[in-house]
Amino acid sequence: MSGSDSLIVMEHAAGPPNRWRVLLNDGSVVEVWADSLKGVAGPDDDRDYAFGCLMDIDPAVQGDFEISARTPSDPRRVEVLVADSHELQSATYSDHLDLPRTVHSAGDPAELPMF
Repeated sequence: MSGSDSLIVMEHAAGPPNRWRVLLNDGSVVEVWADSLKGVAGPDDDRDYAFGCLMDIDPAVQGDFEISARTPSDPRRVEVLVADSHELQSATYSDHLDLPRTVHSAGDPAELPMF
């Protein structure tokens, strides 16, 4: 590293993230590592979905990340947007031990796990 480069130190605040297996409307399947999935903006049949990780990051460098939520009591603790999709059909998640947890269908946002 040169003198102007710096190392950004960040930590997962909630332990290892969950592994999400995401089925998109076109039939594609992707894996996303994240702590949470939220349905945001739009009616149930036309909703955007956002995956986030709860992280501890120095406030001085948080501008380098897309922050989707903040913790008022701890300025270092933020949720970082790691992926988003308008095309989500369903999502199944497993914890870091690869244990299946639940299945979410885009038509039923009430079943979204919120962390």
